[in-house]
Amino acid sequence: MNYRKFFSRTGMSYFVLAIVTMILAQAVSAAISHFAPQIYGTDLMTYVIALGPLYLVGFPLCAVMMKKLPKMRILQGSLRAGRWIALLCICLFIMLAGNLMGNALVNIISNLTGMEMSFDLQELMLEENLLYSFLFSVVLAPVLEEVMFRKVLIDRVIVFGDRTAIFLSGFLFGLFHGNFYQVFYAFGLGCLFAYIYIRTGRLRYTISLHMTINFLGGFVPLLFLRHIDLDLLTSAQSLQDPEVLRFIYDHLGVLAGYGVFEIGLFILGLIGLFRLVTALKALDLRPGEYSAPARVMAKRIFGNAGIWLFIGVCILMFAGTMTA
Repeated sequence: MNYRKFFSRTGMSYFVLAIVTMILAQAVSAAISHFAPQIYGTDLMTYVIALGPLYLVGFPLCAVMMKKLPKMRILQGSLRAGRWIALLCICLFIMLAGNLMGNALVNIISNLTGMEMSFDLQELMLEENLLYSFLFSVVLAPVLEEVMFRKVLIDRVIVFGDRTAIFLSGFLFGLFHGNFYQVFYAFGLGCLFAYIYIRTGRLRYTISLHMTINFLGGFVPLLFLRHIDLDLLTSAQSLQDPEVLRFIYDHLGVLAGYGVFEIGLFILGLIGLFRLVTALKALDLRPGEYSAPARVMAKRIFGNAGIWLFIGVCILMFAGTMTA
């Protein structure tokens, strides 16, 4: 096995996914604004420009490149409903903890550089049509991302053992999100989804968990936040401000509902923490045909141009979220 060639092609495949998506998104945006300005800026077209190149060109092109690598068959297993719910709680803990880490990192970088971080997808979801937000973030994204970062990737990398497959799946998935807010929880969830896929061989479990997390962590809060003036609440000097009091009085139901929802997620996340600790004690990571010690595998993974090209384009994506 030519390890350098294997991991270089892997990195290059996901580099092409990222760079082609970025270039095409800019090209499509420019073309539509020039030739069809009447539809540019509409709700649907905004999503088409943002995600169309990724789903229609980037993902298929990456999959074609990855097909050049040998594929293994993952043994299939089942997941009971109770276990699925426990895994959902673990997912919620990872999401909550990752969000805290991401926000902390954003604050540190902002304080050190004086620059602000933008989160384009969140801003897009807040401003655009709810149906499109649901379709793209809750339905399409989980299906396509699980295919690309679990099945396409893990079916080939599993020959190096569970540890390598899980790490690489989480690493590529986390960086590909391209912003400081999501990188930590995307990495954690990517690792968990990878382990689930390796043990079950079925994408339906990871897709259903991914959909549920995007629904609870992104779409449901969106329903509340559309009715809450966060700028008013965060910029107010005091809760005794008459304008703030009037807003709270007029939106008491929404604020109470949002508070109950967040508390519920926090409680489920705490349950997830305890379940995660228990699960880690019983973790069963199996070696692969070409397994090696961690230091050797690190050299194999990062000792090639393809992986570093992918890391480089992701750094550009992260830099693009920073504004003076």
